Amino acid sequence: MMRLKGDRRGSVMLEFVAACMLVLLIWAGACNLALILKDRLVVATAAREAGRAAAVTGDAGEGVRKGYEVLKAGNIDSGRATVVVRRDTPQRLMVKSSVTCRTPVAIPGLMILFGGSPWEKEVAVSDSAVFLTQPP
Repeated sequence: MMRLKGDRRGSVMLEFVAACMLVLLIWAGACNLALILKDRLVVATAAREAGRAAAVTGDAGEGVRKGYEVLKAGNIDSGRATVVVRRDTPQRLMVKSSVTCRTPVAIPGLMILFGGSPWEKEVAVSDSAVFLTQPP
């Protein structure tokens, strides 16, 4: 019995398991945050390319097609993203493109960092770009 009284192996193992779980949770949150930021970069690029294509060609449909092409290249399914391209001014010299993507959140509570509810299942990532077209 005296031999077991000074044995600390059980408490050390418990502390190790608790620390490992905390490290894994932080790592999973960091990975999820990295995926959200990756989607944010892809959405910004898609908005810029969609607006540029529409401004250069004069065709909003071409801008939408280019936006979805960039989203596909960034591994974002067209089912969870929308691309809108429109002319903003009455003279139709400005082209505005908007891209919105719904990105899933795997770690509960992560959305508190973005000002959302802690139990949201996805976050909306969006960006827009405005281009001036030159008259022919």
